[in-house]
Amino acid sequence: MQVEEIHGQARRLFALALPDLVPTRLDATIAEDNLGLLGIEETSETEASPDAEGYAAAVTVGPALADDDQGAVRFHCVPRKGWDRHFRGMECAARNTINWKGRSAAPEPPQPGCWLLPTSDEAAVLIAEQQEALRALGWRVLSSSPELVRNLGNKAKLQDFAASHGLTKFMPARYTEPAKAVYPCILKQAFGEYGKDCHIVHSAEDVLKIAPQGLGSRWVLQELVYSRFEFATSLLVDSGKLLE
Repeated sequence: MQVEEIHGQARRLFALALPDLVPTRLDATIAEDNLGLLGIEETSETEASPDAEGYAAAVTVGPALADDDQGAVRFHCVPRKGWDRHFRGMECAARNTINWKGRSAAPEPPQPGCWLLPTSDEAAVLIAEQQEALRALGWRVLSSSPELVRNLGNKAKLQDFAASHGLTKFMPARYTEPAKAVYPCILKQAFGEYGKDCHIVHSAEDVLKIAPQGLGSRWVLQELVYSRFEFATSLLVDSGKLLE
């Protein structure tokens, strides 16, 4: 499946190839996706993301499939983003029809054993906070502590997490001082999705124009990895055991 650049959860949940995205280093993108698993800007189907229209136009999917064609739903991805037709086109029994955002009563699964997966960083944290209650309803949930999930949604803390676990070789190089960066490189906010507040900068002066107070905890300056395509494969793994 090929989509135009959107910085979103669809590519993190399933194997997608994205044109006009930066990384060619497969190991870097896989590590970032797997460490930062589960994140996208929360919008309802009627509150589409800034790139939702282009996404819908660019995705190539198979013919629309009725529920009976796919059998039991294996993955429900929440909240609703308007991606259901494309999820169904992937033919892996994934759906995006439940608009639960974690603040109301949780829905019951369509059948026991269905995975509940978030489509936003906020939803990932809310699922982590409510994981035991969700499991009691019959959902399959793979999560960690809310604080860890929250930190993995922070690009600066994600880099720190990788460093503390000896995984920096799988990540784009990070520069903590603009004067020591190798330009051009990427300047992005620690929080944010859909490519929001991401800038290609060509000098320390460019960085300071955008972040006059310095990088601090708000900004991440990292290596620019060139290419038109990104290939990502996401797995549900618990302590080294492959679940899906």
